[in-house]
Amino acid sequence: GTITTFECDLDPGCYAGKLLRLGSVVCFIEEFNTWHQTTYGTAPSNSEDHPSDVDKATFIDRLIKFRKDTSPASPQHMSWENIIGVVDGMIKYVVVPGRLNLQQFQEGSGTQEA
Repeated sequence: GTITTFECDLDPGCYAGKLLRLGSVVCFIEEFNTWHQTTYGTAPSNSEDHPSDVDKATFIDRLIKFRKDTSPASPQHMSWENIIGVVDGMIKYVVVPGRLNLQQFQEGSGTQEA
């Protein structure tokens, strides 16, 4: 996706011309799309192509099911709980964790949590 290949032209600053370290991004939507395709035989509906409240509710219900029934492929995260935030049965936030590639600005450490 775009976030994993976002270019960085800070000189000095970004390692290998990328803002985020390769392989560090955990993007729930990519894994959700794959799971949805496998589970329901189709890509999930989006609100632009399917703007009805029923379609939106189906999307949210399936995303909550995905959060409950699966876990991230990344070994850094054991569950989606801190990545897909559900409060009172509603999705309130999502997080796309990754590691910044600003090693020349960091003393001792090559990256910083994003």
